[in-house]
Amino acid sequence: MLVGEKKAIGYAVRNVTVDKRNTLLAWRLNPTIASPVVAEKQAGAQRYIFFDVETPNRYNDRMSAIGISIVEDGKIVEEMFSYVNPEEPFDDFNTQLTGISAETVADAPTFPELWKKIEGMMGSGILVAHNAPFDMGVLKKCLEDYGIRWTERTRYGGFF
Repeated sequence: MLVGEKKAIGYAVRNVTVDKRNTLLAWRLNPTIASPVVAEKQAGAQRYIFFDVETPNRYNDRMSAIGISIVEDGKIVEEMFSYVNPEEPFDDFNTQLTGISAETVADAPTFPELWKKIEGMMGSGILVAHNAPFDMGVLKKCLEDYGIRWTERTRYGGFF
C-alpha cells in the first residue's frame, strides 16, 4: 500500500538517482566496505526492485501482502501484487490499518508458495523499500521461519 499524492509517488518510483536518496548508513558505520554508490556506478546497475509488505500482527514475522515494482533505467518494467496467507492470526490493529483480514487471505498462497514465484524477481536488482529495515526484517523472518535459504547478503536501500 502506498500512501501519498499520486504525483509524488510517481516521482519517487521514477527517481532512480541513488546518490540523492541513499543514506549510506551501512558504509558510514563500516567504511572498510566499498561505498554502494561507487560500486553501483562501477557496475552500471540500473535495476531496482521496489517492494512493500503488510503484516498480520504485531510480531512482524509474516506477510499478509506484498507489492513489487521493478524499475529499469527509470521505467517500470514489471509489477505484481499478492495477498499472502500468513498462517498466523491477525491483530485488529493491523486489519484496521491495512484493510487485510484473515478472510481476505484465506485463499491466498502461503509465503513458501509465493516465494517460488517471486524469488527470481527479488534477487534481480537492488531492493528498495520506503522503510527498508522493516520490510527487509519481515522478509528475513519469513525466510527463516519457513527454513528457506536465499542469499547471505543482498543490496538494499530505503527512502523516507
